[in-house]
Amino acid sequence: MFGTLRYMSPEQIRGEVAGFPSDIFALGVVLYEFVTGQHPFPSESQIGTMHAILSNQPFSPSHLNP
Repeated sequence: MFGTLRYMSPEQIRGEVAGFPSDIFALGVVLYEFVTGQHPFPSESQIGTMHAILSNQPFSPSHLNP
């Protein structure tokens, strides 16, 4: 696995080929952090982060930063 876990797309975590959609996912994470001040998939561990990216929906940015 190559890359920074917090910015990996679900495809990368599953071991699939990373492409343009993976780049868009990472950009979305960066923009979410910029707007809200926090990561869209917070977790205390790397395994928890992977699980959150694969199975959770992030809170709406307007919910966190009206």
